[in-house]
Amino acid sequence: MDVGGDVAKGLQSAEKMEILFAILLLFATLGSAYCVYEAHKWGGVQGVSFGDSSRLRAESIRMDALANAQTMVDVQVFLDWVDAKNSNQTRRADFLEARFRKEFLPAFEAWRNQPGFSGEGEIPPGTPFGFSQYQPDSRLNATRLADEATAAFDQGRQANAIGDSYILNTVLFAIVLSLAGFGTKWRSKKLQYLFLAAGIGISAYAIGFLLTLPRL
Repeated sequence: MDVGGDVAKGLQSAEKMEILFAILLLFATLGSAYCVYEAHKWGGVQGVSFGDSSRLRAESIRMDALANAQTMVDVQVFLDWVDAKNSNQTRRADFLEARFRKEFLPAFEAWRNQPGFSGEGEIPPGTPFGFSQYQPDSRLNATRLADEATAAFDQGRQANAIGDSYILNTVLFAIVLSLAGFGTKWRSKKLQYLFLAAGIGISAYAIGFLLTLPRL
């Protein structure tokens, strides 16, 4: 029997196994480090997006309150104008009309010039506030800011989901690290191959999953 040759082959086999596990450890270490790095960056995007969403939402609420206040002014002045018209107080009606807000005037003119009404002594049905021409800038700004706040919040939620995916991948690479670390501790070759195969399989899945994730 060539005892020396068998020993040499055993040592070579053990050395190859050590090299394979070392390569597996390297990939798992680099993969987990990169996933932690990306998760941290996406966490920053999430924080900024949620902060922007809160700021835009607060500004939208402020603009909406301003729009409500301006609408109340428009309604009150319009009701006073109607009262003056019904009372035939021409000077008072002209005085109030001259003080209509510019944003109210297009709707007022559209309401007053409805088909079938001459505008002389008659008050058309309804009010100018139901016309599409009544679009206060503050109301439009409130809607725009609310939409931007929703978009920023959705972006933050998406960033959070992506960050969670990177954390999940970090866990997968951590499992590979554990398998690679314990794999060489067993004397049984079958167990070593089992740990190696499991590590390679999980590592391949983690790398494939990693390639599908957005990067910053």
